[in-house]
Amino acid sequence: MVVHPAGEGFGRHGIHPRGRVKGLVVQGSARQENCLRHDRWACWCKPLQAEERRRHDSRRILSGSPRSPCCLAGQRAGLKGLGPSRGTMPQPCRGDGRPCWPLPLLRCPRQVAGLKDLMKLALFDLDHTLLDGDTNILWLDHLAQRGLAEADTIERQQQYMALYAREQLDMAEYMDFHIGLLRRRRISEWQAIVEHFVHSELVPRLAPAALAALESHRAAGHRLALVTATNSVLVGTLGRVLDIHTIASEVEIEADQATGRMLGQPSFREHKIARVQDWLGLPLSSDTILESHFYSDSANDIPLLQAVSHPVAVNPDAKLRALAEQQGWPQRCWKAGEAQPA
Repeated sequence: MVVHPAGEGFGRHGIHPRGRVKGLVVQGSARQENCLRHDRWACWCKPLQAEERRRHDSRRILSGSPRSPCCLAGQRAGLKGLGPSRGTMPQPCRGDGRPCWPLPLLRCPRQVAGLKDLMKLALFDLDHTLLDGDTNILWLDHLAQRGLAEADTIERQQQYMALYAREQLDMAEYMDFHIGLLRRRRISEWQAIVEHFVHSELVPRLAPAALAALESHRAAGHRLALVTATNSVLVGTLGRVLDIHTIASEVEIEADQATGRMLGQPSFREHKIARVQDWLGLPLSSDTILESHFYSDSANDIPLLQAVSHPVAVNPDAKLRALAEQQGWPQRCWKAGEAQPA
């Protein structure tokens, strides 16, 4: 590296002992400029394009100090006073996989992925969150009204709901019960019934404030997903209506016929984290994810709520409400027919 003449006399990296950067650093034919000022330290990055500069200038590490793209890991972690330990020299950001600082925590996203690859994520639970109701209960009621579900099927559903209320429900067994009902017809034959169910029973129960929140995230360019334990045959149709990716309990289908088995684990409790990360192809803790939002009503979703940077409790049950109040998480009340702020 060659120090620009304006920086001569200010050390090997052109950095004033008190952090005042003089001039530019030139590496080969590419001129590099200071992108971060700390109390004592500076970090070098390639010149930022107009959009990157706007984003760069809008971020802060310390009061009055611009946040560097090199330190987005710190933004995600919410850390303060980032920088190397006293007596160590910051290294140039060469984009060659090495950290900007001599600390493993701080890796420049340019070295992990281009700024264009950085993402913000918004995840939504379905039952009692986006939807004012329970999908499986509404589905069986719909089938019963059409003569497609017997009285003993409805009774078993009520028994499962009693177990759920006591936190004793075996979710795998419950999903096998619902997926087993799909064996009675070919999937292509179910499709018209499911379409009618979604449009007549689910869409009218989508909370206006929930839809407003979803569209707000969409308008902001966030990556969206519906994350629910409900089976994929029902949720897939709703996902197409809402134009949102769905992560659900997957129904095994062979030759247009549901086998009655589920593929993998149900999308429930801690398994939701694994399913989301499989979809993304990276962990939720990745520096590539600048923000991650999750909206849910249930204490069963606490693992995923704790894994995101912006958890939101919607119509929370007693256990989740207590945790949300303790942690200072936002709380929302989303009800069908009530146009409330998101």
